[in-house]
Amino acid sequence: MGNYKKNIGTSFFLNGLSLAVSFVTGILVARSLGPEGKGFIAYLIMINELVVNYGHFGVLNAMSYFMKRTKNSEKAIFSSNLLFVLMLSVVYSLVILSLKNFDIYFQEYSFLYLIIGFAFILFSFFYLLLYQLNVGRDEVYKINKYHSVERVCYLAIISVLFFLGHLSILSYFLTVTILKGLKVLLIFINSKTDFKPKFDKKLLVGEFKYGNIIFLAAFFHYLNYRVDQFMINHMLGKAELGIYSIGVQLAELALLIPASVAAPLLGNLLNKSIENQKEIKKTTALTVKFTLYVTAIVAAIGVLMSPLVPILYGEDFSRSGLILAVLLAGIIFASIGKVAPSYYVSIGKPKTPLILAFCVFSVNLSANMLLIPRYGILGAAIASTISYTFFGVVYIFILRKKESIDFRELLVINKEELKMIIGSVKIRRKNEKSN
Repeated sequence: MGNYKKNIGTSFFLNGLSLAVSFVTGILVARSLGPEGKGFIAYLIMINELVVNYGHFGVLNAMSYFMKRTKNSEKAIFSSNLLFVLMLSVVYSLVILSLKNFDIYFQEYSFLYLIIGFAFILFSFFYLLLYQLNVGRDEVYKINKYHSVERVCYLAIISVLFFLGHLSILSYFLTVTILKGLKVLLIFINSKTDFKPKFDKKLLVGEFKYGNIIFLAAFFHYLNYRVDQFMINHMLGKAELGIYSIGVQLAELALLIPASVAAPLLGNLLNKSIENQKEIKKTTALTVKFTLYVTAIVAAIGVLMSPLVPILYGEDFSRSGLILAVLLAGIIFASIGKVAPSYYVSIGKPKTPLILAFCVFSVNLSANMLLIPRYGILGAAIASTISYTFFGVVYIFILRKKESIDFRELLVINKEELKMIIGSVKIRRKNEKSN
C-alpha cells in the first residue's frame, strides 16, 4: 500500500481540522464583513481561483501522470512546470490589471486588491505545482502537514483581528494571501527538489495533450460547483451572493473529505502496475465506498446543525441555513464524482470523466436558468443538488457497467472491511496513548 494509509490518515486529520477552522472563521468573517462584504471578497477570490485551477490548460493535471508513466525525469518535469507557472502568473496578472485599467472589468475593485490578487495567483500556482509533485511521489502526507500548520495560523490570526476589531475585507484578503505564501515556502524548502532553469517545450506540449482532457473535465467540475454563484452575482447582486456563499461554504466543508482522498488515491494508483487492474479496481471501489459513508455522516450532522446558522452568523444570514441543508443532500452523491475520476486518470482514460463532467454541468446550468428566476438563491441550491445527485448516481452505474465493479463493492461495507476499520481505530488509539 506504500504511503497510502499515511496519506489517507493525514488527509482525514486535515479534513477534521479544516472543518473546525472554517466553521469558526466563517462565523467571524461573516459577522465582520456582512452579506455585501462577504460577497465582494468571495467573488474576487473565486475569480483568482478560477485563473489558478484552470489557467494552466491541464498541464499541471498531467504532471503526476508523466512522473510515473513516462521516462521523463522528475527534475526535468518540475523545472519546466515551475518556469511555466511563473510565466502564467505574470501574464494573467497583467491581463487582470489591464481589464481594470481600461474599465472593462473589476471596476468595483481597487488596484490594491488586484495587486494582492497577483500574489494570491502566484502562490496558488506554486502550491498546485508542489501538490502535484507530491502526488506523483505518493507523499501527499507531507503537503498535509504544512497545510495543517497554515490552517491553525489562519484561525489564530482571524480570531485576533476579529476581537481587536480589525477584521476587514483588506485584512482578511492579506491574511489569506500571506499565509498561502508562507505555506508554499515551507513546502518548497522541505520537498528536496532539484531545479534546473530549463524550459522543455516538448515535455510541456506532451503534458498539454494528455492534460487538456483532464483540464476540461476539471473545468466543467468547477463550473458545476460555481455556475450558480456567477449567475446569482449577475442576476441578484452581491448581497444575495454573500448570503448564498455562506451556505455553500459550510456545505462544501463536507467535500473536503472526497477532495483530500482523491489525491492520495491517484498517487497510489499511479504507483501500481498498469497491468494490475484487479488491485486498481479494488482500491478504487474501497475508497469510493468509505468516502461516500463518511461524507454522508458529515452531511447528516450538517443538516441537523443548519438551524444554528442565523444564531451563529447573524440574522442577515438567516436564509443560509436552508441553503446549507438543501446542498448537503446532493453533496453526499457529489463525493463519488470527486473520487472516481482518479481511477480513469491513473489508467490513461480521462475521456470518461470529461464526458460525465460536461453532462452534469449541462444539467446544473439548465436547472439554474429555470429555478433562479423563480426561487432566487433557494432555486440555485435545488439546481445544484439535482446535478450533484445525478453526478454520483451516473458514476456508480458507469463503474458497474463499464468496469464490472459490483454494486456491493461500491456501496456495501462487509464484515472484513468493518473489522479493518475497527482494527485501524484501535491501532491509532494505541499509538496515540504510547506517544
